[in-house]
Amino acid sequence: MVLRPPAWNTTRTGTCMSDLLASALSELSKPHYDDGDPGQEATRRLIQDYVETHHEDALFRSPLGTHVTASCFVFNGDRSHILLSLHRKGRFWVQFGGHLEASDGTLYQAGLRELREESGVHVAALDTTGIVEFDVHDLSGAFGSCRTHLDVGFVATVPMDARLGISPESDDLGWWPVAALPANAAWGLERRIARALAVVGG
Repeated sequence: MVLRPPAWNTTRTGTCMSDLLASALSELSKPHYDDGDPGQEATRRLIQDYVETHHEDALFRSPLGTHVTASCFVFNGDRSHILLSLHRKGRFWVQFGGHLEASDGTLYQAGLRELREESGVHVAALDTTGIVEFDVHDLSGAFGSCRTHLDVGFVATVPMDARLGISPESDDLGWWPVAALPANAAWGLERRIARALAVVGG
């Protein structure tokens, strides 16, 4: 894939930043939806502070080893089932998501791109324009230099008969009941799904 170079704008202080960084800082500055989990607001502030401190190095792979990623939780119409990927490196079932790219203008666009790339489903838009869930998690040695992901989650709705396409990052795709996730689901996935559903309903 050929990536476009990042677009740049100038702040009132004359400091240049990419459109993605400017958008991420704006989005991360918004208080989280009240979903009954006060830890979510604390996690939002932690990610916001990290990006404010490390700028572009917080958005992309860098020697820091810790960076922002974007995820998409894909539900069917009544949100009783979720579409998951059997991650090739992690060997677990997990929502779609991954690293930001220079061509992403916003975190929302990164979440939408990850959904399209990893599921083969081309939805016109995600269900919400704002972030619905925040998560910080460490990674195993299987993920190389990546040590910690600061993940922001979005939600999409897809019909269960949609045509799927497995990406090189996955070994399989499958619909699973929200109430009966696979035994080898990623650690914390049930909690993350519950937090997302608490925001969008389901």
